[in-house]
Amino acid sequence: MEIRDLSVFLDYFGKIHQRTMRVVRCIPPDKVDWSFRPGKFTVGDLARHISTATRYIFAETLQVTQADTAVADAIWLPLTTKLLS
Repeated sequence: MEIRDLSVFLDYFGKIHQRTMRVVRCIPPDKVDWSFRPGKFTVGDLARHISTATRYIFAETLQVTQADTAVADAIWLPLTTKLLS
């Protein structure tokens, strides 16, 4: 799948973000540090990895205007807030 239009990308990304947030909200607080094997990523590590990648996409890769920054904040900040709380 190749996306060349920013609005199409943001719509697609928003849907992926919503699905990811539904999964993150299902993680019990006492299971955030769970891993299927010692030395492997924990559930919390994976969620933080997704959050960091999201930030990188918007803050580091795209040259953003003020309007784009507002969109990025609307997507990235809720995920980060959830992970850090």
